[in-house]
Amino acid sequence: MRQDPAATPDVRLAQLRYRMRQGVYNELRSVELIAAWIPHVPEREIRELLPGQLDDEHRHWQLLRRRLIDLGEDPDAYRHAAIGRRAVTMLADTPARQAAARAACREMNERIFGAYRAHRARVDGSHA
Repeated sequence: MRQDPAATPDVRLAQLRYRMRQGVYNELRSVELIAAWIPHVPEREIRELLPGQLDDEHRHWQLLRRRLIDLGEDPDAYRHAAIGRRAVTMLADTPARQAAARAACREMNERIFGAYRAHRARVDGSHA
């Protein structure tokens, strides 16, 4: 979501808070991915840099989360997949098209999860 400079201050504030919740989600995903990646990086030089990056991402996550709480917002309210699915189904103008949109989202999620499982199997197999 981009900020609309022509929007009213209330709308711009809502857009900013949405982006902050999105940031909380993204920073936490970064923390999780870096933490999972560290043991599997064969290059020592890169592996030595990753804990510092992990610390940076974790601090970003904490700062955004704390600020949202101070603003009275739920920092964990952002749901990436649900927002995408809702947006796609809202664009569909008939029940049949909405069902097709939900099926397409389900198929994409299954493909992404399948690719992730295949990647984990390769990583786990290379360290067995």
